Amino acid sequence: MTLEEVLRSIMSENEIENAVQEKIKKFHGFLTREVALKLIAKEKGLLKEEEKVIKLAELSPEIRRATLIVSVERIYPIAKYRSDKMSRRVLVKDESGEKTLVLWNEDIDITTKIRAGDVIEIKGAYEKQGEIYLGYSGMVTVKHRAGFSDIANIEKEDGKRVHLKGYISSIKGPVWGKFLFSLSDGKNEIECAITRDLQRGNALREGDEAVIESAIVKGGKIEIGEHSRIFIRRKERILTGIIREIDCKNEEMSVLVGSERLVLDRRNALRFMGVNIADDITLRTIVMLKKDALLNTNISMKVTRENGKIIVD
Repeated sequence: MTLEEVLRSIMSENEIENAVQEKIKKFHGFLTREVALKLIAKEKGLLKEEEKVIKLAELSPEIRRATLIVSVERIYPIAKYRSDKMSRRVLVKDESGEKTLVLWNEDIDITTKIRAGDVIEIKGAYEKQGEIYLGYSGMVTVKHRAGFSDIANIEKEDGKRVHLKGYISSIKGPVWGKFLFSLSDGKNEIECAITRDLQRGNALREGDEAVIESAIVKGGKIEIGEHSRIFIRRKERILTGIIREIDCKNEEMSVLVGSERLVLDRRNALRFMGVNIADDITLRTIVMLKKDALLNTNISMKVTRENGKIIVD
C-alpha cells in the first residue's frame, strides 16, 4: 500500500492535495511530493520510524532519526545571511567525542533555554557533512541543568567557565578595551569585564537582574568573552545597589546608591531608612544617627520614579 493510499483511509483527495501543497510551500519548494506525503503520514500517526539512541561516534548519514544524550560545551553567536535566514551552532559532547549541532531560523530559540554544562536530549537528529541537524519534528530537551557558581567562593573556580546570577550593582563602562561592571548577589560583589563585543555593556543598567553564562574566572574576576552570554531582566520599580554616600541639607536627604544619586523628601527619606520618628526631630539628626549603619550596605526596595522624584513604596 502506498503512502497516498494509507492517507486516503482518513483524508479525502482534496484534503491530501491541500496538505501536500502546504507542506511543499512551508519548505520553500524543496520537498518532493513523496517526502511531503511521508511527513503528513507521520503527523497523522500513520507512519512511525524506530528512533535509535546512540553515541555521537555512532552517528552516520545512514541514520535518519537518532536520539542523542550529550552535554553542551559551547554556544556560538548567531550567524545572519542575506536571505534573512539565521543559524546558530552548538558544540556538544559525550564520552565518544564531540560534534556541532546546527540550528536554523526558529529552532535558534532553543538556545535561549540551554547553557554550557547542561545535559540535553536531541531527538530526531541526523548527520550531514559531520554536523548534527534536527529533522522534521526534531526537538531538544534539557535532562540536567548546569548550576550557578557562588560569588563568595569564586576564587576556587579560577580558570574555569562558570555561570553567575545576581544584579548589576555598579557600572564603570569602557576602560582600556574592556567594559567593566560589578555583579552582586546581595552580600558579595565581583568585578566583571566584557572583553569581546563591548557594545553589550551599553544595554546594562544598575539594578538589572543578570544571568552571565560561560564566563571565565581569572584572578578572582570574571571575563565575559566571545562565547559568554548575558541575559538581563530589568526591574524599573526595584532600587538596588550599595549605599555609597548619605547627606542631608534643607530637610532633604541625598543618597548615592551605586552610581544613581537620589534626593528624598522627609517622608520618603524616613521610609528609605526604615524609621518612624516624631515630626519634632529634624531629618538631619535622624540621618546623622543612621548614617554609619547604612553606609556600604546593599539595599533592594520598591520605588516609583515620578517626575524626577523617588517615591519609596
